[in-house]
Amino acid sequence: MCDDIASDVQIVYNFVETSNSERVLAMKTVNYTLRIDEGDKQRAESVFKALGMTFSTGINVYLKAVGRQQRIPFVLNIGGEVPARTLADAFKSAQSEAVKNGTSEMTMDEINAEIASYRLEKRNL
Repeated sequence: MCDDIASDVQIVYNFVETSNSERVLAMKTVNYTLRIDEGDKQRAESVFKALGMTFSTGINVYLKAVGRQQRIPFVLNIGGEVPARTLADAFKSAQSEAVKNGTSEMTMDEINAEIASYRLEKRNL
């Protein structure tokens, strides 16, 4: 058992009011306290903020993804750099589409000619 995990758990029931003034249970939440490195929290909070999320929302997004995917999930980027795996997946998808469309054996000259023809056709509409 880890010494750095706290075990304070509090269950909170959230209610919403319907148009006819009835109170309906919206979602059961659990308040959970755990100890994390302050620097890690600040860095994560900064990323979540850049993505337009609160820290709590960011953690909930992560937990939902773990539950849905049954693994440690996804990559979220703030900017610029695209992970190599994402690029490889995009390339494989493009290859698959080219095979389906019968264009996988086209040369660059043929591709450029087709693009130019399409652009000319669009201008003439």
